[in-house]
Amino acid sequence: MRKSLIFLTSAALLTGSALSGSAVARDRSEHTELTASQIADRADARTAKMKVDLNLTADQEKNWSGFASAMQKQADRRIAVRDARAQQHGTFDALDEM
Repeated sequence: MRKSLIFLTSAALLTGSALSGSAVARDRSEHTELTASQIADRADARTAKMKVDLNLTADQEKNWSGFASAMQKQADRRIAVRDARAQQHGTFDALDEM
């Protein structure tokens, strides 16, 4: 009895995940590409939220500018890679690349 309950539960979970997979693909196709300024703004917002969440001490605060500039450079590289791929292959969809 217990094995059949586990089997039925597993089958229901697998069926549910298979049915939701097409919905995820459909949502991805309706996804619009972010602009360079939107990517930079999101990186800045993520960095600011991280700073607030970390509750830095005064000693740690001294080193924050280096970390923030590294995060900005990462966003700039992401934008550059996306633009380079778009020139080579047409439009670039990050979700398709994953």
